[in-house]
Amino acid sequence: MHRLSSLAPTLLLGAVLLVAGCTRFTEGTNLSCPRAVFLGGTDTLVRFAPDAARTERNVAAQFELYDMQYSCRISSRRAEANVTFAVSGMRRSSAVAENHEVPYFIVVTNQQGAVVAKHNFTARLRFPAGGNAATITERVEVTLPLAEGQRAVGFELVVGIQLTREELDYNLARR
Repeated sequence: MHRLSSLAPTLLLGAVLLVAGCTRFTEGTNLSCPRAVFLGGTDTLVRFAPDAARTERNVAAQFELYDMQYSCRISSRRAEANVTFAVSGMRRSSAVAENHEVPYFIVVTNQQGAVVAKHNFTARLRFPAGGNAATITERVEVTLPLAEGQRAVGFELVVGIQLTREELDYNLARR
């Protein structure tokens, strides 16, 4: 499990200015929580055979993010969100390495859609000996400090695989 508690200085300044004391949490609903989504085009990572053309025929392994589960708790001072999702991998041959790292990110955007924080992580998949499929579950806790009068519903948590420009272009061309 990963915990994120440091966000952009503007959000932190708002949190510091809040009056100290007890915080009462309520379970959030879709109407009060920040939204959590996968970023389109970044939910798949394709690895090709070395020195091979970037075609479907030469795919050595493919990784995907899916099955996002999300919950949050809201107080007047902060939102605590738990984002859980699966990372799966399929390899076409047991000759492909057993261990793979899938870099992913969580971006927090504010009410205007501006990025206020980005955090990078790595999911580590291990294919069983002789097996061609692997799945793990990643869980990340995100704490959003809220300035007085600020509502969590305006924020968004965006999850995706950290792709190169070439990998993203490949994904978008397949859509």
